[in-house]
Amino acid sequence: MKPGFLIILFSLLFILPVQSSASEVPNDTTYIFLKDYGLYKTRKKNATKYFYKALEDLKTDQPKVLVFSTGTYHFYPDGCIIKDYSEGNTTNKNPKVCAFHFENIKNLVIDGRGSRLIFHQEMQPFTFDNCQNITLKNLIIDWEQPFVAQVEILRVTDHYIDIGLDPKESPYRLVEGKIFFDVGNGNSNEWNGTLEFDRKGRFIVPQTGENPCLGKDWDLYHAEPTMPGIVRLHFEFQRKPQIGNYLVMTHSVSSQAGVFIHQSEHTEINNLRIFHSAGPGIIANRCNDLTIDRYQAIPNRSNNRYFSGLSNGLQLANCKGDIEIKNCTFQGLMGDAIVSGNSTFKSNGELNDINTNSELLTIANNNFNSCRGSGIVLTTAGTVEIKNNTFETSGSAVLITAEPKNSHQTEAIKEVTIANNTFKAYCNSSTYNLCEAVISVFPTIPEINEKSLPYNKNISIVSNQFNPFDFPLIYALSVNGLVFNNNTITENLEFEPFHDRQYNFSFDYCRNITVTGNIFSDDVRGKNMLLKKTSPDQLKTDLAETFSIERY
Repeated sequence: MKPGFLIILFSLLFILPVQSSASEVPNDTTYIFLKDYGLYKTRKKNATKYFYKALEDLKTDQPKVLVFSTGTYHFYPDGCIIKDYSEGNTTNKNPKVCAFHFENIKNLVIDGRGSRLIFHQEMQPFTFDNCQNITLKNLIIDWEQPFVAQVEILRVTDHYIDIGLDPKESPYRLVEGKIFFDVGNGNSNEWNGTLEFDRKGRFIVPQTGENPCLGKDWDLYHAEPTMPGIVRLHFEFQRKPQIGNYLVMTHSVSSQAGVFIHQSEHTEINNLRIFHSAGPGIIANRCNDLTIDRYQAIPNRSNNRYFSGLSNGLQLANCKGDIEIKNCTFQGLMGDAIVSGNSTFKSNGELNDINTNSELLTIANNNFNSCRGSGIVLTTAGTVEIKNNTFETSGSAVLITAEPKNSHQTEAIKEVTIANNTFKAYCNSSTYNLCEAVISVFPTIPEINEKSLPYNKNISIVSNQFNPFDFPLIYALSVNGLVFNNNTITENLEFEPFHDRQYNFSFDYCRNITVTGNIFSDDVRGKNMLLKKTSPDQLKTDLAETFSIERY
């Protein structure tokens, strides 16, 4: 046989379509192409109406695929479904403006084929209400005009700061010396908060996440224009930002989710990228069985953005069944990356809804880059596995909290395994409420004494890599059964320590604590442990000869 014939034969094998068996592709699957309803690439044209033309054909129970032609489409509030929803970590502002609204829909795959959906003003891109067997995949969501503004630090003196703004992305005006940002329909919001992002590393500069980034009384500034796109802020700011870094100026409140999944079963999000949203990226409320795979809540680097969403990346509230979050990336969020159970905009344990009670919550193979807040906030019962993740969060990497006497009482943690993760130096680099250490277990218990039963139990922290720049690794309040075993701790000298808590381990009102088999580099700060109202006979450790163990 001639070599040329072989090449042709193998080429045909790769070119010819592979025939799928009947079991792989159901014979009754219907493909619905949005282009057939008039949806083509749009710029300023509102694409909302074309979806609603197709909606009637989605109301059958048979398997169906809604297909986008790859392109960029713009969506405006006009023509959207308007409906009231109670959504945690958003304002009570109703109704929500729902662009793609699916209610009582079954057996549907939405395939964006890499399309970009660009939204304008306050909108909720996707809403799934009482749906079953839904897959949303291969889409990019962004806003042409985001709900925060990014400015570059051009000059810093003792008396003023010069900043550069992009009036196209964030239209602004000065009113009596204050900066206001246009938000559509003739409305504007005043600048009300600030984060500083390191230009090179793209992380939130240490100690600027929760404390006023520009120091106390920063809002007494007086702004004046010096030339187009450059504003001078007159004030003797107590904290000076670094020239070349970026300030992210907040001016809007979290109002509605990027994707809202409500009372739905068997939902999968796959290969979804949300560059920005008017509130949390994804909210799943009262859902059963959920898979989030390859979801990215990240900045749009093509626009040189350092920020992503206006609030948390992913919220789970009152969900049941098996929940899996894997292969995801979170960066530049104005809130926590993942909240299981609801908290406020800040990681402060003020829960406003009852907790997730899944049989198994798995959070694996994700990247938690620098965001304003914690990586994972847990107020969930059931079994939780956190494994093979990388954390660079400005707050605690993992915060386990609850409020037992909340009007919607939350249940305690029953079993959590934190294994084979990497905790980098950026973890816990800013001060946030309840974030006492890289891993912080801090239920907000109103009354506690030595006779109180521990609130949480069975927390295993094993085979992880820690690279802290400061003292606190683990803080645990009211835990029965905490294991810290086979971990490697290597000191990082990139940042100066600043935390008031100067202990590697702090155990308050705890029982059955085991700290054994760990490796500490010689330069680890502290090498100490605090037992507060925790009896020494409740501690098993092999660090007695190398660590200082204090008790009170």
